[in-house]
Amino acid sequence: MKKQNSVFMLLIVVILMILMFAEYAQPKRINWNPTYASSDQNPYGAYILHQELAEVFPAQKIETKERTIYESLKRDFKARTHLAQGDVNYLFINRLFDPNPTDFRILKKFVNNGGEAFISARLFNKAVADELEIKTSYFFLNTKDSVSLKLTPPHPFANQTYYFKPGTVTEYFEKYNKTKSKVLAVNSRNQPILIKYPHGDGHFYINTTPLAFANYHMVFNNNAHFVAGILSYLPRQTVFWDEYYKEGRIHDNNRLRFVFSRESLRWAFWLTAVGLLLFIIFDGRRKQRVIPIIKPLPNTTLDFTKTVGQLYYQRRNHKNIAEKRITHFLEFVRTHLYLSTAQFDDDFLNKLAAKTNGDRREIATLFKLIKQVKAKSVISDTQLLYLSSHIDRVKAAYEGKDLSKVEETKASKQFNNHIIFGIFWLLMGSAAALSYIMTSGGDMLYLFLGVVVLGIVQIAFGTSQQAKERSNRIRLSRGKKPLKQHSL
Repeated sequence: MKKQNSVFMLLIVVILMILMFAEYAQPKRINWNPTYASSDQNPYGAYILHQELAEVFPAQKIETKERTIYESLKRDFKARTHLAQGDVNYLFINRLFDPNPTDFRILKKFVNNGGEAFISARLFNKAVADELEIKTSYFFLNTKDSVSLKLTPPHPFANQTYYFKPGTVTEYFEKYNKTKSKVLAVNSRNQPILIKYPHGDGHFYINTTPLAFANYHMVFNNNAHFVAGILSYLPRQTVFWDEYYKEGRIHDNNRLRFVFSRESLRWAFWLTAVGLLLFIIFDGRRKQRVIPIIKPLPNTTLDFTKTVGQLYYQRRNHKNIAEKRITHFLEFVRTHLYLSTAQFDDDFLNKLAAKTNGDRREIATLFKLIKQVKAKSVISDTQLLYLSSHIDRVKAAYEGKDLSKVEETKASKQFNNHIIFGIFWLLMGSAAALSYIMTSGGDMLYLFLGVVVLGIVQIAFGTSQQAKERSNRIRLSRGKKPLKQHSL
């Protein structure tokens, strides 16, 4: 069964590799759809023209605009400067020139301030056509016949005729303002295809043959000279190349447009997709049963201890706690030191002192306290603390620990924390106050001085806490009563 599965999977991989090789080996299809895009290298793209703009406008900046006219000329200070000074050539090459009223109003303002707008389109929306006083039309001709265009005198190339593919440059101006407009180029029927329309301090250059600027015609015969002749009417200044109003604006809808437009990225995308599919087929199945996650039982010992401690603290039954501490200590003596706790005589005290390496007098004092606590019905919290400190000190001596140093270390750590934070606030407040005084003055100075005061208070509090903690711990660790001698 495993062998059959392996053969089947190998067959699938071989078929996929054959399909991928066939896809790679077949000739690339030519896209004849007009896009006029600067990145499109197909026949009716505008890649060649966009690359040659640097030759037509030497030493000038070529900027590609993928935003609306409004955003390109009013988005920021630099754009508004171009709008006000009109120091830019704005190029539009589309099948249909159809800006919204706001964008066209900004474009007219730009031209009125001295800007130059070059618009090449087969169709214009009604508002634009009415404003520029134009009306376009086209003529029918035999598809085998080519059509020619030429520039009008006094252009240096006026005597040259340029031929184009049949059916590509048939549009012309049926109507235009013959008084204001100037014809710059005509077709073989002497019909205008390029006019110069003045508006304020600038001009609209309007053309009806956008396919004349496509890649196919740029390399056909010497038609590149015709395009260069048309663009030579524009002044030598910064050029804005429009990409927003291109046909369809595919980039607005297809997020993978750029990936599929590059062959290497397209292959990487499909190889990744096929790899993921193969992974799902061969390695996506579960190899073993899912191991259930068993949560460990929570340790509630600490919570129980806190609850019991709170209960005793609220009831203030110090005698009960003292008796439990005594019972626990005697159990410790029996189980760890192997001594009988039936009688607390001199022999017992000597053996206990020897096994714990403790002070004989301190151990005698502890058991004297134990007898006195058992005889009392009520004891105070200070007396309980005094008893507890003696028990802890005896156990610490058995374990080889210095209880006084341990407690002093805890107090020192707390002291160090207060000192560190106090110094931090003191330095921060002082630096801020000093810099503020050197730059300006005002009520904010009191805020920085408050931070300085906070640092001083923190240092003082830490010092006071350390001194108090150390005093209490040392007195208890040495067997001294914190307040006065109590007759238990």
